[in-house]
Amino acid sequence: MKKENKLKVKLKYLEKKSIEPEQLFSLHRSVRWTTNKNKQKQKKIIYKEYKNSQIVVSAWNGKELVGVIRALTERVKNGMIFGLVVKQKYRSLGVGTKLIKKCIKKYPKIRWYLRSENSKTDKFYKRRGFKKIKRGFIWILDTKK
Repeated sequence: MKKENKLKVKLKYLEKKSIEPEQLFSLHRSVRWTTNKNKQKQKKIIYKEYKNSQIVVSAWNGKELVGVIRALTERVKNGMIFGLVVKQKYRSLGVGTKLIKKCIKKYPKIRWYLRSENSKTDKFYKRRGFKKIKRGFIWILDTKK
């Protein structure tokens, strides 16, 4: 039985790369994508990842960063999603799905790749049209049809 999420939210989605390093670090830390070891260095690395990405879409509940996605593309044939992060308490509210849709809407006719090493997310990506490549951690969403 699916657990109901009774969190009251009014989410806003923004396409901006200028997210404070502390907010990005905190989001990544909340899902255990980073640790407090070398915190300042980790913050700088995470911030640069987003700053240097072509596409960054974030989800906000007021001033709280609750989710973010980032991607690169050559805008012709292929795009690569490098990270989709959603805080645990905001999962099952459609945040991840909306972030993916907003990310790919700029270039809907290219093939999108996604790297994921977490087998727990397999169903999530499969339900959104991604197909797993036989070997490795890459998923494909072919919107070139």
